[in-house]
Amino acid sequence: MLRRIVQAIANFFRRLFGGSAPQQADRDALGQTPLSDAECEFYFLQLLDGVSQGWDRVKIDRFFDALADRASEDRWMAWLRQFGNARTQDETPQVELGRRMVQLSDRSSRPVALLAGNIGHQLLARSSEPERSRPAEPERSDRSEEVSPDPRVTTPSPTPATRGESPDEEARRWISRGKEQLKGDRFDAALLAFDRALALDNNLIRAWIGRGDALAELKRSSEALAAYEKAAALDPENADVWGHLGDLQQELKQLEAALASWDKALELNPKDIQTWINKGVALGLDLGRWEEALAVWDKALDLDRNDAQIWFRRGVAFGAMERWDEAVESWDKALELDPYFRDAWINKGVALQKLGRYEEAIEANNRALGLDAAATDAPPAEPTKAKESETPAAADDPERVDTLYRQALQQYDGGNLHAALKFLDRALDADADRLKVWQQRSRILRELGQFDETVTSCDRGLEKYPNDLLLLWTRTLALQQLQRWEDANAGWDKVLELQPSAKDAWIHKGIALEKLGRYSEAIEANKRAM
Repeated sequence: MLRRIVQAIANFFRRLFGGSAPQQADRDALGQTPLSDAECEFYFLQLLDGVSQGWDRVKIDRFFDALADRASEDRWMAWLRQFGNARTQDETPQVELGRRMVQLSDRSSRPVALLAGNIGHQLLARSSEPERSRPAEPERSDRSEEVSPDPRVTTPSPTPATRGESPDEEARRWISRGKEQLKGDRFDAALLAFDRALALDNNLIRAWIGRGDALAELKRSSEALAAYEKAAALDPENADVWGHLGDLQQELKQLEAALASWDKALELNPKDIQTWINKGVALGLDLGRWEEALAVWDKALDLDRNDAQIWFRRGVAFGAMERWDEAVESWDKALELDPYFRDAWINKGVALQKLGRYEEAIEANNRALGLDAAATDAPPAEPTKAKESETPAAADDPERVDTLYRQALQQYDGGNLHAALKFLDRALDADADRLKVWQQRSRILRELGQFDETVTSCDRGLEKYPNDLLLLWTRTLALQQLQRWEDANAGWDKVLELQPSAKDAWIHKGIALEKLGRYSEAIEANKRAM
């Protein structure tokens, strides 16, 4: 799974807590008062929100360290037991809360995180139970295959089968549910679903592959390996199985085994572009066999010559072999496809310097710095009007805008955020009044950590749609991440004017007010949130 914007999240965390130590004013105002139960809940939900956005162990530790003078580990444990008891006794489904608590336990080994994981597993398992008025199906006892689902995982009771539904149909439902959970990064819940499918039929290839995927994401590598190997034993002619197995073997640094698995996958499906890419990464970056990596990436380009990432990797191979002219050509092609590709500009600058083309190297470095620097708060300048003969013929064609928007979403779904921005900007050149384009553009800028540009993008969209909640939310979150607390507080007021019952908005308003030293108002906002 793609993981991006780590540095941006780290910067946000430092801004949120003022660096490695709180300011003296914060110490004076907060340091002497232990956290109440209500405050524990408020901050804990903040933590879970951060975890859902990608916080890792370091950020989680910083969270607790920032509050250490107000709540010890024992205090957190005592409160969380009480909180967990209340939640597990509540009959209302709480899948999202359970998922976030499991995520916390996946990313931290602190006792409070492990306790949260136990509670989260209970909430997730309960969300899969049948209605109380309907008896659960008896567990099957006639499945005793060579490899069985992990006994440490709580297997949920099955949902009531549709009238006349066969075991095969029920198993397919569980597999479908597992895939949905994987897409949502809810890996524990996905594992539960795939295990339920395997309890119905231990020979389901897709369930074993899905189980391996979930276990791999949960860093339970040996179990994931066993799941993939089981799938390969059941169907040795399945290209997906060998591809997934190779990916895990690479992660485990079993590189020759990974190459053998990928070769088998490509023999079965030579059009699997991602496997060609992965094989090239292992050959080049892991083994230093750059000529072979180059040949493999050229195979990938034969399948898709419009993938900026492949051209970028091809340039890396040439650069590693000090074939600088060819490296520049590859990076130029990557930048033609994605002008916002910062690393391509950086690498091109290095190559040009090696070639003695210093003025061009400086220009490339400036382009990279321009992408890295925060933009001003002023709206971007209007694009220079093209000559009449250069005006795109389809500038006012709504189908063209929709096509560009769909292309942007495809790039976004594939993790190519800069390429997605390129398509969105082209869509706005054709029609600057498309709300969904401004929404998506602003969202991507925020994910890239370009918070000033996010605010500017939202402002441009809000000129036309002043009451659009998505733009207002995105803008105010960016202001908060810039530590512009007064502006952020005003932004949450606007959101709450339109959506008074938005719990998360009250929570974030409380954060802004606390940062402004308006503690009584912050407490009132927290109460509204709870």
